[in-house]
Amino acid sequence: MLLAGFNSGNVYWSNHFRELRSSGGFQIGFEGFIPLGQITFLDYGIQYAQRNFKHGKQEILFKNHFLDFPIYASFMLPELRSIDLRFFLGTQFSYRLSSEQSEIYPLLSNDSFQYDPTRFNRFDSGMTFGLSGEKGNFFFRLRSFVGISKIDRMDQGSMSAFFIEGGYFLFRGLRQ
Repeated sequence: MLLAGFNSGNVYWSNHFRELRSSGGFQIGFEGFIPLGQITFLDYGIQYAQRNFKHGKQEILFKNHFLDFPIYASFMLPELRSIDLRFFLGTQFSYRLSSEQSEIYPLLSNDSFQYDPTRFNRFDSGMTFGLSGEKGNFFFRLRSFVGISKIDRMDQGSMSAFFIEGGYFLFRGLRQ
């Protein structure tokens, strides 16, 4: 399945939460699934994602580029079989390819925290969960990601994101 969508990323559980703002991003990738019975599936994939956040009064934008590897179990809700509605829960492993800072921080006092992309961790993992629906070869999903790895080594905050995704099953007609 080919998949693309938009997300709203942020840093949560940070000591500096009052200075943080969410920012939009996007993702594109491929996913597949393996049936594990009548109503249960194992889903897996690879995606390129840009998850961003803003920091400070100047709202300095941090663009973070990730290669994501989601793997989760999805469960069909039989009473909504006509749209193939599924609940899913699983994990996502991420490798940060790069990060960009939109501008430098203005000169502040030494006690003000400043995010620095050179201190950002390369690896992240966390929980992903949500709902998806299918109609024909088209796919729609709402999901959330909650990371457990610190984004900046000097802060305890981790990445999180809310996703709205759409997709198309490329090879569904070939599967018997």
